[in-house]
Amino acid sequence: MLDALIVLVATATCGALGLPLARLLPANAFPWRLLAAPTLGLSVLAVFVTVAYRYGLSPGWALAAAAAAGAGLSAYALRTWVERRRAGATEGPATGLAAGVALAWLAVQGLLLLPRWVGGDQFAVFQGNQWDTFGYLSSAVVFAGTPYREVAAAGQAEFLANPLLGVASGNLEARPAVHLLYSTFSQVAPGEAHHLHYAFLAFLLCQAFLVAALLLRSWSPPARTAAILAVAPAFALGFWGQYVFDINAWSQLAALPGLLLLAGVLVDLAAAPWPGPALPAAPTAAAIAVLTAGATYLYPECLAYQLATLLPLTATALGWRAWRSRPRSAAPLLPLAGLAGAAAGVLYWRGTLGFLLGQLGAGSGPPVPWWRFFQAFFFGRDALPAGESPLSAAVDFGAGLLGLYFATPAPDTSPGLALAWRVGLLAVMAALVASCASALAGPRAAPATPGRDRLRLAALAWGLSLLPAAVLAARGHFWPAGKAVSWGAPLLVLLLSTPAVAAGQAGRRWAAAGVAWAFVAAQLAFGLVRVGAAAGPTGIAYEPPYPSVQEPPLKEQLRWDLTPLERPLAGARRVLLAPMDPFMAHWLMTWLQARGRPFTMLGPIVRNFGAGEPLGSVAPPADADALVRSLPDGFEVQYADGRPAVRVAGGGAPR
Repeated sequence: MLDALIVLVATATCGALGLPLARLLPANAFPWRLLAAPTLGLSVLAVFVTVAYRYGLSPGWALAAAAAAGAGLSAYALRTWVERRRAGATEGPATGLAAGVALAWLAVQGLLLLPRWVGGDQFAVFQGNQWDTFGYLSSAVVFAGTPYREVAAAGQAEFLANPLLGVASGNLEARPAVHLLYSTFSQVAPGEAHHLHYAFLAFLLCQAFLVAALLLRSWSPPARTAAILAVAPAFALGFWGQYVFDINAWSQLAALPGLLLLAGVLVDLAAAPWPGPALPAAPTAAAIAVLTAGATYLYPECLAYQLATLLPLTATALGWRAWRSRPRSAAPLLPLAGLAGAAAGVLYWRGTLGFLLGQLGAGSGPPVPWWRFFQAFFFGRDALPAGESPLSAAVDFGAGLLGLYFATPAPDTSPGLALAWRVGLLAVMAALVASCASALAGPRAAPATPGRDRLRLAALAWGLSLLPAAVLAARGHFWPAGKAVSWGAPLLVLLLSTPAVAAGQAGRRWAAAGVAWAFVAAQLAFGLVRVGAAAGPTGIAYEPPYPSVQEPPLKEQLRWDLTPLERPLAGARRVLLAPMDPFMAHWLMTWLQARGRPFTMLGPIVRNFGAGEPLGSVAPPADADALVRSLPDGFEVQYADGRPAVRVAGGGAPR
């Protein structure tokens, strides 16, 4: 299947590019460092494809270059491994460990793809944010076949001729790296680029599983491999992973594995024991530079936020280490030189650092009401009915924060049962927090360990990350406050899950581990529930206030499977699109653009999916021979040569 193909190509390419970079991480601090290879490779590729596109290299050639480089690096790595094996000094996971990780990766990646296979395009086309989905997707299909200079120079005439160009032109200045990554990997089947994006996003999210496994192994060295691999998918499959996926935040999905790994490296630097050696300066700085450069291209706002909360903590710890060294030396601070990797943004200023400055300016403006849809889940599944007690509101908010939204009372729950439900949920959350605190404290009379120090600093870093979010919320900026909370969610889920992998250690606390395992089981169950939820006829997985779809009629009244249009449009020289819903129009245009088929959108053309400035109207060209109308249950195709019109049902056959 093409979904599996794009995932395999992306994983293999990024993994091969990142393999030598993963060895920059010290093996003693990160024993499973090879799991970071796809994330590090993605960071490099994000910079490469963006700069290459800017200077004339198409995504197709970029994929060829990346694949060739990856093949060369893989061949070199294999040769080195064989030579070291012959010398009896091999490094890398044992066969059993490698097989276990591979099977776990297949299971997680498969579960992430299953909703798309079960629900089809009706579910996968978009979830809670059609605006961002079609912004990313429209741009990606344009970038795949149109040079940078043409997109950048496009004006009103070009936008009228192809409205997709108007979207793509605007996104050249809005961190286009993730658009270009999809343009690059969709070259495996360019004619299907209109609907392979769900698989691409599932690939991105699956990297969070690999990074989580790496950090769990580093922070809990004696933990069993099976426990780590069972716990590591808690974010990717659980509530918070689904949430980021379902608000269709492509840039956030692409950046979060690298940012989680960056947080792990900075925490490790801060937790280095004294006296004793810190992490090797030059290799660690290089790894930080790669992650920082990638995040600058993928999601500079989140990078800036994370550094603002985590860097002071790490710099203080390293500064104290430098002060205590004899003779005093600034060497402990040298790994932080890797943060200069953000300077890679000057190679494409307008869409990275320049975009960040614009976002910071926009953040000082008046509050926006988007939180009423995207963050309403903090009010629980019953959406905080008027007059609800402050205690109930606090329980619902805490459940949302801890990734337990799906465990809050349903809207039709009776008041008495809802109260008892929330009391029980409050007890569960208290036990979960106590379990995490127990892991941070460690067994009584047990000596401090580097792993526990890392956990404590990671918990402190997450706590510090909430402070700016709290300030934003206090000022009424609930949308950016909620986004900031979601940025810290991967680290939070990791902290809450950690007691589960510590169950087999000396001085173990089985009660704490049991609570953590229950939390992990709930997150994995949420991932399984998503598969069935995607199978509904409308493609709307969950009920409000979960952000499953902003405008329900888009999925309740429209069909998004374009397969039935293949035969009626076979041989058409130019396709006309009748006036229709702007998102459906863009869906059809991305399909036609990916297939290389000329098209014209009739009627008034308005930017920003019908919500922006009017650009004018377009008359039918003389060479058009088919017109497509959108119907509530499918499409109608009319022909210029007088043939009878054909009506097709979305997902069905002509009738």
